[in-house]
Amino acid sequence: TGPKYTGEGNNSGLRLRQSEYCHSPGTKIMKNIFFNLSVLAVLAAFPAYAAAPVLDQQNPGDPAATFTFAIGGPSAQTVAQTITVGLDGRLTEFRVPVGCASGRLIAEVRDVDASSGQPGATVIATRSYRSDHFPGIVSTDLTSISFGGRVRVTAGDQLALVLSNPTGSCGILPGLAGNPYPAGSGWALDDVNTTWVPLLLSGTDDVGFESYVRRPGGP
Repeated sequence: TGPKYTGEGNNSGLRLRQSEYCHSPGTKIMKNIFFNLSVLAVLAAFPAYAAAPVLDQQNPGDPAATFTFAIGGPSAQTVAQTITVGLDGRLTEFRVPVGCASGRLIAEVRDVDASSGQPGATVIATRSYRSDHFPGIVSTDLTSISFGGRVRVTAGDQLALVLSNPTGSCGILPGLAGNPYPAGSGWALDDVNTTWVPLLLSGTDDVGFESYVRRPGGP
C-alpha cells in the first residue's frame, strides 16, 4: 500500500585566573597579553556568518490540494523530503505547512543514501515540538522548525528532513503537482511499509517546504 493521507483541506565571558607560580608582575602582564592574543587568534579562525539566513530551497505547499499527508496517526506514518543544498554555510531551519492535533512532532535532519536517494540512517540533528507549536489545521501557512545553525552544509550536499509523531497526529500539505522541485523527493514509511516508499499521489512526489541557510561572510 502507498503513503497515507488525511482528510480534505487543505542561546561567556572569559575570566583569566592568575597563576600562583608567577611572582614577577611583568611576567603576569606578558602571560595575560599572550593569553588574550591566543583567544583572538582562535576566534579569527572561525568564519564570520551573515546575520540573517537566506532562503535556499523551496517547494510551495499546493493551495489546491484536496488531501494532506499524515504524520503519525493510526498507521504511525513517517514522512520525509530530500533536498539538494544550494548554498555553503549553516542550515538554520525548515519551514513547513504542517498542522497538528496531538502528540509531539519529531524532526530530524538525516543524510541521503547515495544509491537509492532515500533518507539515510545517519541523524545529523533533531528537534522535538509539542503539537501546539503548529496550527491545528493544515494550510499553506509555514511554521519554523529550527536547527539553530548546527548543521554545516556545502552546495551540492543532499539532506533529508524526516518528520514523525509517535504519540499523536499531524499532517503536511503536499507540494505543487508536476514535480517543480526535481532536486529532491518525498518519501514515507509506516506500520505496513517498513522501508521507504516514494510519496506519489495525485501528481506530486514532494511535500511543501522551505529551507534556510546562514552564509559565511556577508553583513
